[in-house]
Amino acid sequence: MKNEYFWKMVDEAMTQNIWTYQKWTTKTITYTSPPLDQGENHPPAITHAQKCDTLRTHLFPEPPQLENEPEPDLNEDPEDLEYHSP
Repeated sequence: MKNEYFWKMVDEAMTQNIWTYQKWTTKTITYTSPPLDQGENHPPAITHAQKCDTLRTHLFPEPPQLENEPEPDLNEDPEDLEYHSP
C-alpha cells in the first residue's frame, strides 16, 4: 500500500511540486506517548510533567529505611589495600 502511494506520488511529480517531496526527508516527526497508568484510584498521567513524575516515582523509589543501620568503620585496618594516586 505504501509502495503504491509512493509510486503514485512519483508519477504525479512536476516541477511545481517536486520540492514538497524533499521536505519529507527533512521533517522530524515527534509522536506523543500514550497516557501512563498510575495505579488504582489515580487518573492516568497525560502531560509531560505528569509522566516524568510517574516514571521517577516508579523507577526510582525512595530506598527503605534500615532499622539497625551499621555505622561505617573509617579506622585503618592492617588488611586494607594501600591506595596509590596516579
